[in-house]
Amino acid sequence: MTRGYDGDGNRPLIRDPAGNTTRFDDYTPFGQPRLTTLPTESTIHTTFDDRSGLPLRRTSDLTAGRMVPLRSIEQWKYDDIGNCLHHRVWAEDIDGRLSTPVQIEEFDYESNSIS
Repeated sequence: MTRGYDGDGNRPLIRDPAGNTTRFDDYTPFGQPRLTTLPTESTIHTTFDDRSGLPLRRTSDLTAGRMVPLRSIEQWKYDDIGNCLHHRVWAEDIDGRLSTPVQIEEFDYESNSIS
């Protein structure tokens, strides 16, 4: 893999041995890319919490091998100290219509259980 870094120590891209390039853009102060462009030109957009740097929402294009493109969406919700309380995953079409059931994980740290 070829790696390089910008002036802030963030890598703008990585290139695998086959020459495929993944690009990273719009970094947070925590050094996390808000935009990732894959070798297929599909993109991943991630929104992070400004204070903690934790991910809040990630949207990925699902286009490879599909007649109808979809978007995969993940959302996270945290408590005041950064423990994940809810993680939701679903897919929707480009018009925002739900295409899959919403998968929800809820975490209860008081009873040490995951539902």
